[in-house]
Amino acid sequence: MLLKKHLTKNGFYSILKLYASINRGISKQVSYYYSNIEPFRKIKSKHPNKLNPYWVSGFVAGDGSFVLGLRRNTMNNKRFGIYYNFNIAQDSKDLKLMKLFISYFKCGKVILRMNKSISRCDYLVQDLNSIMNNIIPHFD
Repeated sequence: MLLKKHLTKNGFYSILKLYASINRGISKQVSYYYSNIEPFRKIKSKHPNKLNPYWVSGFVAGDGSFVLGLRRNTMNNKRFGIYYNFNIAQDSKDLKLMKLFISYFKCGKVILRMNKSISRCDYLVQDLNSIMNNIIPHFD
């Protein structure tokens, strides 16, 4: 963009090729007007056997979340309970990677969620002991 290549026809087509390469691919509307756009070839990456702690911190900063909240007790509507949640969400194609977090943090589970438009997987830790003893010390 500094060289203003995005303002040229070739630069615009390069951006469309990148757009066609993302998870969901090119939209039907864009495909209608630019049917000749081919996505960039995707490079298959291997997942390591062991995760680098610095990489984990950066990855979680981008795709992870901590949640602490209050929820009404289903048995007694007048009482509240505290819930804890550490979550990392990714497209389902990264299922193997998400399973590496289980061995890295020595806790949690991976859930695969699928619907008509998208499939995703989540690494999830919901118990306080695991969050306090396994997750938080990594970021401390």
